[in-house]
Amino acid sequence: MRESIDAIARKLANFYLFAGVSSAELNMIAAHVQTVDFQEAQFVTLEGEKPDEIFLILEGRVEIVKNVSPDLPPTHRVAILEKGNSVGEMALLDYQPRSASVRTVAPSTFYVLSLARLKQLNEAHPDIYRVIANNVEKEICQRLRYTTEVTVVSLRENLEQSTIRELMGHFLINVFVILCAYILVAESIASVVRDINTNIIISASLLVGILFPATLIVIKRGRQSWDFFGLTATNWRPALGEAMAWTFPILVLALAAKWLTILHPAYSHLSLFSGRLAQNPTHGPYLLQLCIYVALVPVQEFLARGVLQGSLQEFLTGRHVAWKAILISNLLFSTLHVHVSLSFALLTFVPGIFWGWLYSQHRTLIGVIISHILIGAWIFYFVGVHNILM
Repeated sequence: MRESIDAIARKLANFYLFAGVSSAELNMIAAHVQTVDFQEAQFVTLEGEKPDEIFLILEGRVEIVKNVSPDLPPTHRVAILEKGNSVGEMALLDYQPRSASVRTVAPSTFYVLSLARLKQLNEAHPDIYRVIANNVEKEICQRLRYTTEVTVVSLRENLEQSTIRELMGHFLINVFVILCAYILVAESIASVVRDINTNIIISASLLVGILFPATLIVIKRGRQSWDFFGLTATNWRPALGEAMAWTFPILVLALAAKWLTILHPAYSHLSLFSGRLAQNPTHGPYLLQLCIYVALVPVQEFLARGVLQGSLQEFLTGRHVAWKAILISNLLFSTLHVHVSLSFALLTFVPGIFWGWLYSQHRTLIGVIISHILIGAWIFYFVGVHNILM
């Protein structure tokens, strides 16, 4: 059922376009208004078409979108307009093809006013067109002022982001050079020394003696704070709580996996707890290895999560940045262990995904380090997997 002219006129009075228009004049305009409904994701107007109508948004929301390329559909969103706004009124001042497309983002209802009808009214009542055009000019001035402010803020943010990405690019190049040098040295040593335990000790020495100090030097030359690399106690309680909530079930799953493995005839000779300290808990060299492992975990996590993953999250763009950073940083860090053995490198990659995700939740290394120590010590020194994987 069509609304009464009085009801339409009362609603028209709520639009800035008709500020200063008398009630009698609003009734004249209301007589020429049509009500149109659009579903979500429908185009109301298209860029480049003739501007024959003004659309007044009664209900719903629309987006203003521009063509990125003449061969592609409109994709770049310029603005969002809601109830009480209008589109197409620029044609009152400059009858040129529409400069953008209008698409609904929710089911929407419009009052549609034909420019031809409005010009007919202007012949008998010139004040109507003059007042509406004056309102459009005021609105354009306000929008231009707002657009200028938004543009300045946007340019400043883009400049800051470009500066950060440039710094991160130089930083990552230096880190990658250091990693490549580490791999070459470690692989050269591994080709001479075949004992896995000796290789692990040599890797630890290179990690602490070369890779870690070199990375610290590169970091010191940059402008990022230590908090940026996860060296912060901020949110340490929720970070540690979430880490423990996931770590203990993983310890149980690791034990269950070992139990299923020893059911296979090839590993039936192994006990459920065949780790070095499980077999000989007071053996000095094994205790020393555990202490070295515990001391190295913070260094490993700082390099893998704080330096590599954290920097990649700032450097990369697009969708799923956090997961891209997690995968790339873990792949790089796992590569550092290939000289020990391929299975050992794979073993560092799988839990690394979990620790990378954990770090991305809170951006502090505290929970990640504790989880790494517990899982690593449990698997290698108590449950025992070296006879299976190596």
